[in-house]
Order: sequence, then C-alpha cells, then structure tokens
Amino acid sequence: MPMQTERTGTGSPLMAQDPRLFFEETLGSRLLRRVGDALPEDVVVGFQITGPGGGDWQVSTVAGRTRLEPLQAGPRDCTVRCPADVFMDIVRGNLDARDAFLDGRLRLLGDIGLALRLQSVLPSAA
Repeated sequence: MPMQTERTGTGSPLMAQDPRLFFEETLGSRLLRRVGDALPEDVVVGFQITGPGGGDWQVSTVAGRTRLEPLQAGPRDCTVRCPADVFMDIVRGNLDARDAFLDGRLRLLGDIGLALRLQSVLPSAA
C-alpha cells in the first residue's frame, strides 16, 4: 500500500498521517539510525498506540543494530502508551511529551529516561 502523505507549503519533509504510516514508513526508512543513536545498547522500547491508525511496535538496539518491528512478547525496558492523536501531536511538535505525560494522555512504563532520549528525535519528524 503506498504511503499517504502530504507536502507542506514550507518545503518540510512529507508528514505521515497516522502512527502506522509514521512507524512503517517514516521511522523505518528515515529515522531508524537516529533513534538507534539516541538509545543505549541492548534496549527494547515498545509503543502501544490506540485508535485509528494505531498499532503496536518496538524499537530494539542489539549488537550495534537498530530494529523496528511489530511488538514482540517478552521484556521491554520502556513502553510508551497513548492514543493515536496524542502520538501524532507529539511527533509533529504540537504537543510536548512531558505535558502529555503529566496530564495523563501519555503513559510510560519502565525506564522513563529511554522515552526522554527519544523525545529529541521524534518531534517534527513526521
């Protein structure tokens, strides 16, 4: 299925319309290396995004390799949970993840420091 994107008038990168497209197209093709550089070695960060366009994914860094794949059973160092609209507001830079966490729209389980490391990579990347 082709990626559904739109180009803004400012010449900014194509923007994914929903979390599924963000993970499967944008993160997988353009940002995976940056995400891997932001995370320490041997970690797994899960994403559980609810609502339209949502889904479950994980990013892992093992032996110098960063992988994006569907969420697997097993231990994770951190899990990020939120509705699709909240996630997209965060990656578009319209909502600070800390504010979403503090007001309960974003849940973090496990090592919150890992989620903070990703905050510098994900906003404005969609």
